[in-house]
Amino acid sequence: MSVIDWLLDGDPAVLTGIALLIGLAAVAQAIAGAGNAVEGGGFLVDLFGARIVFLIAGLGVLLVLLPVMLVLRRAEAAGPEPGPDYPSP
Repeated sequence: MSVIDWLLDGDPAVLTGIALLIGLAAVAQAIAGAGNAVEGGGFLVDLFGARIVFLIAGLGVLLVLLPVMLVLRRAEAAGPEPGPDYPSP
């Protein structure tokens, strides 16, 4: 792991935290994703090739998305949570 990998991975996280606009946060996260790819995916591409790595990444996203969608669907069916009861002035 090089200093460039750390900068591509860490600095965008800070930018996301201080971003006042959603567009800046999105750009910062795109840069962070590139940093993660350089840091973590390079050796996998060397071992398996780019096609297999993309398949693994895509299947991983789908495996995570399935339980998230089930939880969101259950929360949507339950309806909104009641707000706090504030005392009358």
